[in-house]
Amino acid sequence: MMILAIDTALDACSAAVLDTTSGNTIAIESQAMQRGHAEALMPLIARVMKESGIGFAGLDRIAVTTGPGSFTGLRVGLSAARGLALAAEKPVVGLSTLAAYAAPVVAENGASAILSAIDARHDHVYFQLVGGDGSPIIKPKAAPIAEALEASQTRRAASGRQRRQCPRRALARRRSTAGQGRPAARARYYLGRLDRRGRGS
Repeated sequence: MMILAIDTALDACSAAVLDTTSGNTIAIESQAMQRGHAEALMPLIARVMKESGIGFAGLDRIAVTTGPGSFTGLRVGLSAARGLALAAEKPVVGLSTLAAYAAPVVAENGASAILSAIDARHDHVYFQLVGGDGSPIIKPKAAPIAEALEASQTRRAASGRQRRQCPRRALARRRSTAGQGRPAARARYYLGRLDRRGRGS
């Protein structure tokens, strides 16, 4: 499956073409910026598509980050994804910024939870907690930093108890997730899972 992924949620403007079947990144470009996403995004996408050698008709879907993040940046990315999808008659899949943060380490160890967080200012963060397989434990929310740390520590302690009580089960989980590839490959794997979930399969 060929996916055009777009991210303008935070301090960067990024796009990539991914082949989830082979697990390869066909083309990718990212520019650090706090402002100017609107002017930079479409030329950047054009360069990525040219480098990929794949026309928009060859895409299977378009993925875009949906936040948390900068309101202006999100609006630019979502508008671009929607416009391209309508023109190319391709479906769009939304991916939360927190899920994108967690993606590189999803499936690294099925017994370990993953907490991803983004600064929400005033001693608060946006955070979510997922299992090593990407399954949700705590849904995305805004909360004090102390609450996010407590959630992480509580889950780590619970995971430790499970490993002590059920060593064979923990070993089976580790084996089931072994060899899933490098972090970038795991990110593509997780994105593929989210895409399949988005189309109801």
